[in-house]
Amino acid sequence: MNPEFTRRFCKAVDQHQKTRKPAKNSGRVIVYLKGRQHTLTVYSRQRFGTISNNGIVLADRLSLQEFQARFSGAYQLYRWSYTEAWTDSP
Repeated sequence: MNPEFTRRFCKAVDQHQKTRKPAKNSGRVIVYLKGRQHTLTVYSRQRFGTISNNGIVLADRLSLQEFQARFSGAYQLYRWSYTEAWTDSP
């Protein structure tokens, strides 16, 4: 992995965590999925967020329906990742 990207991504996530106002009962971060154009944050309670590769927060804590409508490519990454994880399980 590119160290410069990792540094910028971690800085963006840290900044986002410091400045966001958490919604009541919005859940916690479960996993980050890295795509070509952005990183997807999957929260508990089926909430989603995206950060561009240059560190810009594009969306935070979207419902599944909002996420699918606004970020169809990232939604496919999410679905594919979890399908692969469950089908590869012993």
